Amino acid sequence: AAVVHSQGKKAKVTGQGGGVGAMPAFSCAGTDTEGKEYTKLDDMWKDELAAVDAQGERLWYKKAVDYWKEQPATVDGVLGGYGHVSDVDIKESAEFILPFMIEAGM
Repeated sequence: AAVVHSQGKKAKVTGQGGGVGAMPAFSCAGTDTEGKEYTKLDDMWKDELAAVDAQGERLWYKKAVDYWKEQPATVDGVLGGYGHVSDVDIKESAEFILPFMIEAGM
């Protein structure tokens, strides 16, 4: 199962990944945090990106602008409270990613 975040909205999905690049394509069913059911993740994104407010402004972009208006203009604000990373986190992350980098020939 995966949880996909969309500016204040989450969709819990189950199914198989297999897309190209960093964003896998999921063939799955699930519901968003508003309880709407979807048989495909693509359908959720189509609905999310098509939603407009009473003035015709796309809600996806409005939610993004509203979110960033509330965040401090600092490194910590941009990184959601993770402006500092401990040496232990850096070491463990490097150890985790190293096999993938070797496999990719990096």
